[in-house]
Amino acid sequence: MIKRIGKIDYYFLIILSINIILKLILFASTPIFVDSYTYLLGTIDIIKLDYTILRPPGFSIIIIPFFLMTSDIFLSIKFTSFFLGTLLIIISYIVFTKSAKKFFSDNEKGKKKGKYVGLLTCFLISFNLFFLVHNLKGLREELLSILVISIFYYTIVENSGRLHHNIILASLFSLLTLTLLTAGLFITIGIFVFFILSKLKRYSFKTISNRKIYTIIFSFLLTFLIWTFFTYLKSGNPFRNLNLQSDWFKFYYNIKFSTFEEILKALINALIFGIPSEFIYSFTLIGFIFVLLVLYILIKNFRNKQFLFLIFFVGINLAYLGVFITTPRVIMYFFPFFFYVGAIPLVNIMENLKHKELKIRKKMKYLAIIFLFSYILRGIENITIIYLILQIYKYIPTFLNINNVLIQFYTPFNLLRIISSIVFLIINEISLLIILLKSWHLNISYELN
Repeated sequence: MIKRIGKIDYYFLIILSINIILKLILFASTPIFVDSYTYLLGTIDIIKLDYTILRPPGFSIIIIPFFLMTSDIFLSIKFTSFFLGTLLIIISYIVFTKSAKKFFSDNEKGKKKGKYVGLLTCFLISFNLFFLVHNLKGLREELLSILVISIFYYTIVENSGRLHHNIILASLFSLLTLTLLTAGLFITIGIFVFFILSKLKRYSFKTISNRKIYTIIFSFLLTFLIWTFFTYLKSGNPFRNLNLQSDWFKFYYNIKFSTFEEILKALINALIFGIPSEFIYSFTLIGFIFVLLVLYILIKNFRNKQFLFLIFFVGINLAYLGVFITTPRVIMYFFPFFFYVGAIPLVNIMENLKHKELKIRKKMKYLAIIFLFSYILRGIENITIIYLILQIYKYIPTFLNINNVLIQFYTPFNLLRIISSIVFLIINEISLLIILLKSWHLNISYELN
């Protein structure tokens, strides 16, 4: 018997449909990114059975069926990104709905709140303008997001421990490692650190099973060793990818990891620029108040199984990326987790308002609409705003060449767009702040139940 689609599911289908329409409108006018060409060359090499591009082939493998369908290499990578961006929204709704339900009581009301968390998370992913435009540039970040969300689900949400679930988890880790080696490495480290810490007596929840840990470590190591062996046969250097990243760091930031002094410089750069830049990108692309809310919820509930897991699952990766100087697209595949954590208290607030008088409910509802609408419009000129903020680093002594960083964010200056974007940004921040302050004044908890 087919299960009847509920009201919240209809809302999700509307969000998904609008996102698809917007992407179709932008499809032809959005050029592919320069990095996309290496993935395209990798796809051609795989089809020829002669892989010469010494970049992990995960994303190139995903492009193959779209290339076979279109016979056009440029269309194929755009359709791949389009498909993955759409799949990301669907998977986010399913996974974050199921994971959020664990926070609420196991009744119809709790299940409904869980679905609203999944819905709000999907809204924030679907209508983030940076995500929307990025989705059509032929890059691997959407694939990385899908993989890390799926790994989150099969590691911490799905507790059955069935054999086929562990096979799926192993496959996800192998594909993740073959898509981005460092993502596979640091996510494995993050999960292992969580596993060790969760055995402490202060945590009352059941930790990850030994079988899952063995599956994760074995699948990563096996995939990593196969790839290093392949690069050794092709280039004579098994760690060529890691060496290339070090060379890239030297080229852009004039630091090479060859001596203790250079490593110390990199760490100082991370503290002065790298880690602060992650917050700048997050504040600009997601929202200052929203990110602070996420950090508050994580710190306040660090003994919760999911949140403790996310602190290490995401945090260790961001710490590494902070050393290697981030750009928005490098860290954006973790943003769905920010949206998920922030959506939980917001849904709590709106649901608990039902016990308040009608006048207050209406005011808060209007504020919520203003917040969501201004969230969409605040992204009109995000990259230019980041460019303007980073100008302060011209006056802060660091080892990097700030011009190499700034050029990544340069766009033709449009005064009208920058003013309108700042106005919507301010409206967005203030509306969310009022919602949080008003809920605190009304003694409405926006923490976990």
